[in-house]
Amino acid sequence: MYVAKCFVRHQKETQPPPDSTTMLVPRILSRWDKGGNEGEEKKEDELIQENSEKEIGNKMTITLKNLEPEDEASTSIGLIPFYTAMDVYLKPIYSIKIRVILPRLRQAQVGQSISNWDLKEKIKKLASPIELINIKVSQSTLEEVEFISSLKNDQDLKRAVELLHDCQFRALGFTEQLKLSVEEGTSDFPTRAEWDKFFREAEDMDERVPGERPDTVYIGGLPHDWFQPKKSYNLEDTMEEIMSEYGEIRKIDIPQSDLYRKQMDQEISGLRMSWWTLGSEPFFEAYVQYTEYKGFVNAMNTLHGKQLIRKMPSGKLQEASLKVDFDRTKHLTDKKILLRSLKRSCIQYQMEVKQKKEDSKPTKEDNSEKRQKEQQKIARRILREEKRRQKIEKIKQEAFLRKKLKRKRKEVKSKRKIESKRLLEYIFDYHFKKFEAKAREKESKDIMLQLSEYVKQNGLDDEDRLRENLLRGKELRLRAKMAQKVLNEVENESSTKRKRKPKLQN
Repeated sequence: MYVAKCFVRHQKETQPPPDSTTMLVPRILSRWDKGGNEGEEKKEDELIQENSEKEIGNKMTITLKNLEPEDEASTSIGLIPFYTAMDVYLKPIYSIKIRVILPRLRQAQVGQSISNWDLKEKIKKLASPIELINIKVSQSTLEEVEFISSLKNDQDLKRAVELLHDCQFRALGFTEQLKLSVEEGTSDFPTRAEWDKFFREAEDMDERVPGERPDTVYIGGLPHDWFQPKKSYNLEDTMEEIMSEYGEIRKIDIPQSDLYRKQMDQEISGLRMSWWTLGSEPFFEAYVQYTEYKGFVNAMNTLHGKQLIRKMPSGKLQEASLKVDFDRTKHLTDKKILLRSLKRSCIQYQMEVKQKKEDSKPTKEDNSEKRQKEQQKIARRILREEKRRQKIEKIKQEAFLRKKLKRKRKEVKSKRKIESKRLLEYIFDYHFKKFEAKAREKESKDIMLQLSEYVKQNGLDDEDRLRENLLRGKELRLRAKMAQKVLNEVENESSTKRKRKPKLQN
């Protein structure tokens, strides 16, 4: 009955308030089409952007612009293919952080103003001939002023660090020289440690449930025209084809493809960005959920610190900023998907009721039986959709398991082949060594037989006779030595007796 009441309940159709992302599009889009007067329009765009930044504060702006001709050659170097069918590539973002260290102010200098524009121009001159793109102040204190700037490529980044680091210059209002400290800029892209910490500390997350673990990549600021040149193209299929390069995809959702998503609550809609445009939105967001953690990591590593570049048929290049993050809102959990399905059915039902009221004259007495049948019909439709979703999920899971089993069998088969090959090599070596030993033994026997035959043929003494003669010779030599030893002893005794006799006579 709660589901039936949900469909009868009247809800106001209101547009959601602008999210924390703002887009300044109409004037930039006109520049893509016309391609002229870029100098004047750049100034106007900068003024508009400065005013919008003052009003919006810390809100993010996504810009899409044409590159200058001299920048195209350096930008096209190091491009990573992303969607080659439309010549869309990924390009690393090179940024630099420049800190201007201010000297300690004296008592007479307290209240003195510092011109950030003057500092910016001096830094640009010091970095010449390297061009610092979009240099702006990120932080300003009494001790230092910090600037952030983009560069064309990695070579310019390294050269800029070498040129500007520890460089000193004079500025208006300071008697002492100002010193620069330069380092490579850091990205706000989430790291592996950040998402590990988030999911580890989150109490309402269960790593066994898809969508409540690090498996979903959020990508915002994708231009519609780059991925869906015609309305007949299925945007989800295109994104699935692109993102499946990094791993097997479990689910994918593009909020802008759903006509009813703006009428849903922000908790389940998945809309993080909004653009101040008339008509259809030029950009879209995508949630991509992978079946394995490896696919999620591959996608995050590939998109880390990148922006989109498109090669136009005219040869010009266009670039677009991306907002990449891991999903923290459980957007692609089964619960959120079911809630969106129910909300969509509610909105459709309300629109049908509204249309019927407009087509036919309203009656004061409602037919309760007809209303009950309609409610039952909608409830059955929801149940059918849920069963269909479960069936599709089951088929996908079975296909994934079959694929995994096939891969495992292949690994076992290859392992067995290696083991059998090693066993055959061992058996072959064993029998080969045994055969060699037998061959050597046979060869020695043949040699002995040949020697014995040679001895017999040439009338040589046998081995036993030779051995006897050798032993007899040794015996005779030993006896001669013994006899010589005895004679020596006898001579020694006789000589000692002769020496003693004269003494006795005295």
